[in-house]
This record gives sequence, structure tokens and C-alpha cells, in this order.
Amino acid sequence: MAVVKVQKMANDALIPVRGTIGAAGYDLFAYWVYDSITGNFRCDLPVVIYPNERVVIGTGIKMAIPVDYYGQIVPRSGLAAKYGIEIPNSPGTIDDDYRGEIKVILKNGGTNPFAVECGMKIAQII
Repeated sequence: MAVVKVQKMANDALIPVRGTIGAAGYDLFAYWVYDSITGNFRCDLPVVIYPNERVVIGTGIKMAIPVDYYGQIVPRSGLAAKYGIEIPNSPGTIDDDYRGEIKVILKNGGTNPFAVECGMKIAQII
């Protein structure tokens, strides 16, 4: 079994967790939002994603994927089914040599605005 090291970038960031013992993926939680105007991450969640809009959400964590492995960022089926929230590049790939923050691109494919709050489960990593 490979060991994945996880590092918090902020004390109150949440470490990925499995929802159940049989879950294939680990839940990722929202921590920052990317501001496309300034090019910086802001801590002022919640942020509203309007229909057909995309935002980049930071998780506040870094991971060390072992050599010869990779991580996949995949959607949460509940967010997709209930609200139309998608990950447009799904599955997002985390290479074994990437050591930056884990970020998730969310797109609102639904018809209503959707609010992403700090600590909300936004995706899974497998």
C-alpha cells in the first residue's frame, strides 16, 4: 500500500477523509477561492457560482503522491445530481511530482446559482 503524505497550508484547512470505510475516494473540502482579476486566492468563502460559470477552489492542502502513482480529482455525485456542479476537466490528474496546493475547478452546469462555503465537500480524490 502506498502512503500519501498530506500537509495543511493553514491550520484550519481540512485533511481529506473517506466518507465510509468502503469509499473509493477521499473527500476534498473548500478553503480558498481563486480571484481571476488579481490572480490571488481569497479566504472569503462563500462564493457564488452562477450558471455556466467556473471557479477555482483551493483546498488549503498539499499532497505528496508517491512515485509511479497519480491522484484523480473527481466530482461528488450528489453535487452533480442535485445542483449540476461539475468538474470540467474530470478526472483532474495530480502527478507524482506535483507539490503545490490541490485545487479544484468547479463549473455550475445547473440553472440556479450555487454557493460554495468554507469546509464544504467539493470533490473527491482517488
